[in-house]
Amino acid sequence: MADMLTRQQGMLEECYQGKRIEACCPEEQMLAELVKNDCEDNSRLQLYRRNLMAVMAFDVQRRRRCVTQMEMNEYTNLLARAFTEYMFYFIGHCFPPSENAGHYRPGAAHQVRDLAHPSLLA
Repeated sequence: MADMLTRQQGMLEECYQGKRIEACCPEEQMLAELVKNDCEDNSRLQLYRRNLMAVMAFDVQRRRRCVTQMEMNEYTNLLARAFTEYMFYFIGHCFPPSENAGHYRPGAAHQVRDLAHPSLLA
């Protein structure tokens, strides 16, 4: 799992640096195509991908160990940000970004159900 995460993180960085990647599956090719067309600094797509990578890194690092409340709060925040940016990029792209502090709250609420799922505790 850690090897896959390292590869994905490296690919994402190379894509945002404008480098051509050697995709070995359709999903990796899709990532390259999405990033190639993403020219805006700190775009919703970039925020989504970077937050999702941070979530994946947390999942890899926390396996079979107890996590603190602070770590769980950060995880929830990263997941909410990734989910919200995903929704705005792929679905609500015509809506301007909100400066409201509660901007990510709906994403966090959606993730509560997933955090309680037993498979995440394994």
